[in-house]
Amino acid sequence: MKNLVWASMLLGAIGLCGCGRAVVVTPAGAIQDNFFATWEIESVQFGPLTCEQAGAATVDMDIVNVDTGSRIVDTFPCNDYQGTSDLFDIGHFDVLLNLNDPTGAVLSQAEIGAENVTVAGTIDLGHVIFQLP
Repeated sequence: MKNLVWASMLLGAIGLCGCGRAVVVTPAGAIQDNFFATWEIESVQFGPLTCEQAGAATVDMDIVNVDTGSRIVDTFPCNDYQGTSDLFDIGHFDVLLNLNDPTGAVLSQAEIGAENVTVAGTIDLGHVIFQLP
């Protein structure tokens, strides 16, 4: 009986040490971020509008890296009412959202302004209300 208790304790100790398992921690890659925004359309005359009622097809997220001058433009279907940009490196950015008709003409703009990105992750730009007459 005594040997059985010792054998059980020994097997338990081996199980607790995790012998035979290796945990590999790999260094993270380059710090990269993206922007996320949601939107809606509001008419001064008629109140809230759908994309179809507004004649809108897409929303562009126009991102300029002030430090390097590089520019990224991500386009989303208007009916998604949200969008997440492609990945980019950290830095200082100016962000502009454009509500476009099917030909690409701008119906309304929302200037988000400067964003100083210093950490990796998704930066929430908030909820944008595109204003139409």
